[in-house]
Amino acid sequence: MKPRRLVIVGLVLAALIAGVAVVLNLLPPSPATEQAASGRTGTPGAVSSPARQSGSATAPAGATGGPASSVPKSTAPTNPKAPAATPDPGKPLEVRTPAPSGAPTLPASRTDGPLISLPLPATASATGKLVAGYPGKVLPPVPSSAITNSSVSAQQSTLQATLVATTSTEPLAVLAFYQSELAQLGLSASDAPAVPGSTARWFTRGDDKVTVTVTPVKGGGSSYIVYGVLHAGK
Repeated sequence: MKPRRLVIVGLVLAALIAGVAVVLNLLPPSPATEQAASGRTGTPGAVSSPARQSGSATAPAGATGGPASSVPKSTAPTNPKAPAATPDPGKPLEVRTPAPSGAPTLPASRTDGPLISLPLPATASATGKLVAGYPGKVLPPVPSSAITNSSVSAQQSTLQATLVATTSTEPLAVLAFYQSELAQLGLSASDAPAVPGSTARWFTRGDDKVTVTVTPVKGGGSSYIVYGVLHAGK
């Protein structure tokens, strides 16, 4: 009888074990079981993210439903001297006076009064020098000139003066010299007709007239003739 009982007990235990196995197979697998199974089988993408493994994740800003953090306004002090975005009608704009360029100023031009005065010199001429009574302050020779001849001729209050000379200065520089000198006396310049090979310029102020004619000299330099008609005052 005892062996028969043991066989019956063994059958009963086997039936219980089979029933428990069937129940366990019907239950859904747990996440841990899935993770272990995935790791064993090497299925791609089965490894969970670090956030899922740790059970927590950092929520993005504003995702918790709370008020979004406001950006603090700049507390830097404003510059009172900075230009306003829009002009203020009540405050006129400040305009700065430009700084001087530093260029030298020319002497003031003489625009009034006669260029010569009475009494006028006697009519005369000279060779190799300036004649007596020649108006050298009004019609000076070019510096370092060799004077060929000069003359003056007076009639009532009108004086005619002539100067012929040569210089190592080029023709354009001669004309520039007389333009600078006569401009200070108020005479204006304009081009004048001249013989071929020469250049002439007129200078006038009222009834006073001066003509300068320059001709280049072979080897360098120039020869020039100055002829003026000037009127004297009392």
